[in-house]
Amino acid sequence: MLYVHKFISGWLLPPGGIIVMLFLLCGYCFKKRSRLRYPLTAVTVTLYLFSILPVAGMLMQGLEKQYVPPALEKIIGKTDAVVVLGGGAVRMCLISVVERPCRRSL
Repeated sequence: MLYVHKFISGWLLPPGGIIVMLFLLCGYCFKKRSRLRYPLTAVTVTLYLFSILPVAGMLMQGLEKQYVPPALEKIIGKTDAVVVLGGGAVRMCLISVVERPCRRSL
């Protein structure tokens, strides 16, 4: 069920929903022989290419390589907490780092 939820939300939320709507609009423009069909197709394909992982990864690689992460030895005694940011649909706590129960499991 989680995979179905992620698949549907991936196509309904931006940029998936916007790309689907633009592809439908492209089809309509080609059917009506509109002058906007080629520029709209170019914009739609470009937006799609920028949103898929291989192209987005290549574009971000130049930005990410500019900053070197600090060595682990330098930060090991100086940190109080590690914050891990993430997103997605999670219904249960799979791993508890500290020895107290997750809020959702109560």
